[in-house]
Amino acid sequence: MAVNAFKKAADDATYRTPSNAYNNLGSIYFKKGDYQNAVKSYNKALELFPSFSLCYRNLGLVYEKTGKDDEAVKAYKQAISFSPDYAVAHFYLGKLYHRLNKRAEASKELKKSVELDPAAPFADEAERLLKDQTIKRMPN
Repeated sequence: MAVNAFKKAADDATYRTPSNAYNNLGSIYFKKGDYQNAVKSYNKALELFPSFSLCYRNLGLVYEKTGKDDEAVKAYKQAISFSPDYAVAHFYLGKLYHRLNKRAEASKELKKSVELDPAAPFADEAERLLKDQTIKRMPN
């Protein structure tokens, strides 16, 4: 139902923000596990609105979910390049770096995410990951 509504909005020449419709469509596909169509929808949104930070963040989530970590890093960095104060993009990039065992990069991004939005829902997890980074660096 929602898929059809967003497809209709995205294809409607009079709809004011088709990039939002494609982004929302991508999010629906992502939640359904249809990652191929999610990527297509996000890319269509980015064709229409090339500096759509939220869409780059969403694309990063899909790439991460499908094991395309290098592509995820690029997408998160692109989101940050257009919106340097986008705390959640810094968080996801830091979390990915943490998983990839890139400690310095993870620490930088996680600290930035908390600095930008200390009350965000992800702040506690960022702090936990930062603490984990510190513990891993301690000598035995």
